[in-house]
Amino acid sequence: MRRDRVLLLGQAPARDGDPCRPLIGGRGSGRILQLLTGTTLRQYSRIFERRNLLQAWPGSAGAKGDLFPMTDAREAANALLPSLAGRRVVLLGTGVARAFGFPPETPRFEWIERDGARFALSPHPSSANLWWNAWRNRAEAARFFGSITTGDR
Repeated sequence: MRRDRVLLLGQAPARDGDPCRPLIGGRGSGRILQLLTGTTLRQYSRIFERRNLLQAWPGSAGAKGDLFPMTDAREAANALLPSLAGRRVVLLGTGVARAFGFPPETPRFEWIERDGARFALSPHPSSANLWWNAWRNRAEAARFFGSITTGDR
């Protein structure tokens, strides 16, 4: 783990996702890479460490997407927190943010210092998340993630 890379922290592997390659393939999980026009997969991998809070697909929630067992997520967040000191961490989705104790009204795409780390909240990158349908939202996300790739803090 290179501590200078920004950590993208997702919920859990998708049913069809590779748990060893989080936030690369699968439905919607490549969205962040897609936002970074001109960024190769190799560059993306150098800039971002990618992990999931839960290590296994938790099952389907029907039309709403996948389950996210909050008790397990909070345990995982508490176990991970000491290793995040001094890091920048993008929490992907309100479920992951809630697991770390951030309320739903936490502003998106703003760095918040807490527990020795810097956190930012991004909407969940799944194709089921309708937030991504608005071009203004995608542009806001592209500016935020682009600022990381250019070294802006």
